[in-house]
Amino acid sequence: MKPILILTAVDGEARPIQSLLYGTKSMQVAGLPVIRGYCAGQRVYLFTSGPGTFNTAARLSVLLSRIHPKLILQAGCGGMYPGSGLVMGGLAVATMELDLHTGLESPSVLPSPLPFSLLDNGPHRPGLYPAHESLVRSAMAILRNENLNPVSGPFVTLSCVSTSGERATAIREETGAIIENMEGAAAFHTAALYHIPILELRSVSNPAGTRRKEDWDLKTAFLRAAEGVGSLLKAAIQP
Repeated sequence: MKPILILTAVDGEARPIQSLLYGTKSMQVAGLPVIRGYCAGQRVYLFTSGPGTFNTAARLSVLLSRIHPKLILQAGCGGMYPGSGLVMGGLAVATMELDLHTGLESPSVLPSPLPFSLLDNGPHRPGLYPAHESLVRSAMAILRNENLNPVSGPFVTLSCVSTSGERATAIREETGAIIENMEGAAAFHTAALYHIPILELRSVSNPAGTRRKEDWDLKTAFLRAAEGVGSLLKAAIQP
């Protein structure tokens, strides 16, 4: 049976997820460090790509040339946009990923579409990656059944993180996004190249648009994201 690949950006996101696994073994795959383990009878690979789109796309692609999972489960933290309905530590499931750095410059926060697609088997609008609807529905049902109160909606990927409330509000108003992150679109793009289903789950670590330390709680977000991952694995979520 094919494994599930859990993808995180930083070690802080990976550590509480690793604690959910048994029979773990540290290994090298194509020169990259990977944790192999099991949860609820399923074989799992846990991989930390490093933060940002370039690390995610490059290293995930190398890994997928050797490992062929049935599902990529991307998990970590993110910033909540105003009006998203999320709270600190809340769980969010992506219905799509939108890369705001891909396209033509426009007067709005949304780039205008390029005149060509970036993927033969991907969306026609560059930078827009719809999630698998059945996976999102299954994940939401599982998380609700565990009383984890998830919210679903579009996620935005930015290499240049929002640091003002005005910018965060503008992105929310023009995209309807609920979560800001730095890796999702790269993972969705790479997964599409390899024809592998992907599901993205994040926990809120901060309000988008602020760098004040007192507004952030990474530790709780890491733990909550891991709790969500555990629920999905134990329910044997399938693509």
